[in-house]
Amino acid sequence: MSKEDSNLDSPSGSVVLKRGRLKPVYAGHPWIFSGAIKSVQGEPEAGAPVWVLNPDGARIGWGFYSPTSALRVRFWGFETKNNNAIFSAIFRQRVKTAFARRKALGIPNQETNGYRLLHGEGDLVPGCTADVLGDSVSIRYGSIALWQRRSFIADVVREETQAKYIAQLVDPQVADEEGIYGINHVVNEPDMDRCLVTFLESGIGYETDLLNAQKTGHYTDQRDNRLKIRALSKGKRVLDLCTNTGGFALNAAAGGAESVVAVDSSAPAILRARRNAKENNLQNISFVHEDIMRVMSDQDNESFGLVILDPPKLIKSRRHMEQGEKKYQSLNARAMQMVRAGGLFVSFSCSGVFDETRFLRMLSRAAESAGSRLHVHSTMSVGIDHPFMVQAPESNYLKGILGSVVPR
Repeated sequence: MSKEDSNLDSPSGSVVLKRGRLKPVYAGHPWIFSGAIKSVQGEPEAGAPVWVLNPDGARIGWGFYSPTSALRVRFWGFETKNNNAIFSAIFRQRVKTAFARRKALGIPNQETNGYRLLHGEGDLVPGCTADVLGDSVSIRYGSIALWQRRSFIADVVREETQAKYIAQLVDPQVADEEGIYGINHVVNEPDMDRCLVTFLESGIGYETDLLNAQKTGHYTDQRDNRLKIRALSKGKRVLDLCTNTGGFALNAAAGGAESVVAVDSSAPAILRARRNAKENNLQNISFVHEDIMRVMSDQDNESFGLVILDPPKLIKSRRHMEQGEKKYQSLNARAMQMVRAGGLFVSFSCSGVFDETRFLRMLSRAAESAGSRLHVHSTMSVGIDHPFMVQAPESNYLKGILGSVVPR
């Protein structure tokens, strides 16, 4: 770690919490919003470590400061005796712990070398996610503080994983709010404009481009759910809406589906998905580059034995709740009409602020609008390599259902 990086560990100010706002911090919640802060002492810059003080001025711990974000401080630790925040040692240990946690869960293995290594708050590294995809790692930053420390972070991740390539990616959804104005790149490869990598997930091979794909390049959070689809697809006509790299479609075909229609509005995603199907010798998939609602409008009702709807995040914050919920309802209502009587319907939402209770209520309204009854057989969530802290349930963002649809 360079001298310049080590200086970043020294807190340059403090934030004093309001009375009544201490309990979540003491419980271990890593988010401190602007409304919980009574005052700021000193003039900390964006990304600087700051001490977190109780209303009486005593140190609770430390975190990273984001002056332009509603999420003003990401809390990193209760260390108060040392006058430095010792980020480097803490981060190194948390990466090692995260890697050991995956190994204890049997990941990676002979059939899967694509997985989530760092899952933000769930691995005590708020503002950072990292996916291992074969011999490479894709790191996505949602915190100005960690983006400033990206060189050190990449070095630590490389030491632990022996990665050939490490992609450094900015989360565009929070870039402006956090003040992250960097560009996506591969470490030590400034001229790279694409980074193709291959990896295995549950025995199926994938290729993705770490610099020109959604999120980290592959939705590793859906791995366990894709296996469920594989087990349920035999003999069925399957519709996979928002297929991205083809994960659900490929698993449906591998599970013996009669036929699969896979739809996505992204042309690069469809090209990757089509290439993945070819490499796995899965020939019964039709890939469609089109808006999913337009495709569903052109299909007859009750055309499929299994329909999967996995749209992108439609509700980015609470102020988008009403509009996003209506969009979810519209998509789900039409998707249910695509399911033959007694067929299976799988639906997801990755909007963190849209909790499971609201999600299920939305599905109830969508079923009514579709003229159907929806019987939920099981709920679905992220894979085992995507932990969340019980103290921060908001970080458990993915929710889904497996149900069957019958006429009312």
